[in-house]
Amino acid sequence: MTTFVGIDYSTRKVALVGLENGLDPVVLSYQAPKKVIGIDATKDMLTVFEGWCLNTMVLDAKVFIESPIMGRMLNAQTAVSMGIAAGAIMQASTMYGAASVDFVAPSFWKKRITGNGGLDKVGVGEWLAASQPGLSNCCKNDDEVDAMCMALLARQTAELGL
Repeated sequence: MTTFVGIDYSTRKVALVGLENGLDPVVLSYQAPKKVIGIDATKDMLTVFEGWCLNTMVLDAKVFIESPIMGRMLNAQTAVSMGIAAGAIMQASTMYGAASVDFVAPSFWKKRITGNGGLDKVGVGEWLAASQPGLSNCCKNDDEVDAMCMALLARQTAELGL
């Protein structure tokens, strides 16, 4: 049985959603404490993420990770932290059993899942609540909603044989 995983992250926080047919979704999120900043916040977040992978990944997981929007990076430290986080998340996912790991642009997954690639976080949350209320109720914040939608996209692409 395949597990479909969606991951949304930044330099300070990460959200992971795992969907497996017939089981309740696994929804996890973490934010580094405010006193931890810069690269240390990224390392802190990644340590938690690696523990999640160890406990939730299965050998045939299909993982979609939201690609960062690099045009919004205002400084080099943020860009480096995002790069470190992206690489570490990809490595941890494969190290703990993911069959495939792909980065997905926000506009792509939003278009495929909601039909509107330009939706903001509120719009995505409203779409999920209207179309998948049971899954929406599992999400406590916008990052979890985004990760849930990417997990839905992973499942959809598998069903289409993509």
